[in-house]
Amino acid sequence: FQDTGIPVSNGYSGGFVNGTIGLATVQLGPYSVAQQAFNNAKSVTLALVLDLGLDGLIGMSFAGQGDISSIGDTLQGNPNFPEDAGRAFILNVVDQTPTQNSFIAFSLSRTDDQEGTSDASFTINDVDPKYAAVQNAPILPLFPGNIGEWGFIFGGFTVDGKPVKLPPSNVDGVPPGQMVLRLDTGTPFTFMPQALIDGIYSLIPGAQNQQMHFFGPNKVWTVPCNTTAILSLQIGGQEFPIHPLDLSEVVVDPSTNLPLCVTPFATFTQAFGMDIFAGDSFMRNFYSVFNFGVENPQSVADAPSVQLLAQTNAQSASQDAVKVRASLLAQIAP
Repeated sequence: FQDTGIPVSNGYSGGFVNGTIGLATVQLGPYSVAQQAFNNAKSVTLALVLDLGLDGLIGMSFAGQGDISSIGDTLQGNPNFPEDAGRAFILNVVDQTPTQNSFIAFSLSRTDDQEGTSDASFTINDVDPKYAAVQNAPILPLFPGNIGEWGFIFGGFTVDGKPVKLPPSNVDGVPPGQMVLRLDTGTPFTFMPQALIDGIYSLIPGAQNQQMHFFGPNKVWTVPCNTTAILSLQIGGQEFPIHPLDLSEVVVDPSTNLPLCVTPFATFTQAFGMDIFAGDSFMRNFYSVFNFGVENPQSVADAPSVQLLAQTNAQSASQDAVKVRASLLAQIAP
């Protein structure tokens, strides 16, 4: 292990990890990378990392140094280190198999109502046998091109079979009536334009857009806590149902001490290269394969792509939602 003493900071939506760049051999499964650069953390302000007792975070984007990697950006051009000293671990792993299609795959699932994950899997250059059918799924090319993010064009949403009106995409080159969806396992929530949130929840029976004093000045969508509505994504000619439990989260109104169910979707006004930022609340509804392409993953010509396989059965999910949500509400307000 070598501590370079070079300061580095990684910023996240919940805080920062500050430290110095360290170099060490990193091993994950059968893969080993010597002299891997990482943030040798000295100060961590990420509450979730601390609460869960995690030992670290590992990035799985295929962006290289000087892009979204603060470690790579810090070491780039430093005469005391090789040019590729700051490459991400996953890119160094991919470089070990330069003649094959290198990919990573994720299965995320819930243990209960809006909790973490169980029975989940993460593989490198291998597919979870339970989801082998994903290898026959349509290949979704990245859009807009290889910018180091896992985004692609999708065709829209339906709620219980009724189409949701899509606002115009803010990404150049997207065909009318379509938008760009970006996946991120490191984000628990999903972000989208307010107009799209309004379009989705206006089709859910019993949903209301109302002022909630403890949510601030903006209105928020509430839904019946036992809703069985199914939101589905249309991607690559396939349908991907979203579990009803992922359409709301339970909060307690401090003025009444009674539970309410509100949208977990957050909004943003503008985001580079995407319209929807889909985190785990969406991703636990499908098995995801992220293909780096052949040869050097940083080359645009390598055509990185995504393949998805639905994990949520609409009928059983509706039945499960009623049972699970009733159990949770009974604990909050007997």
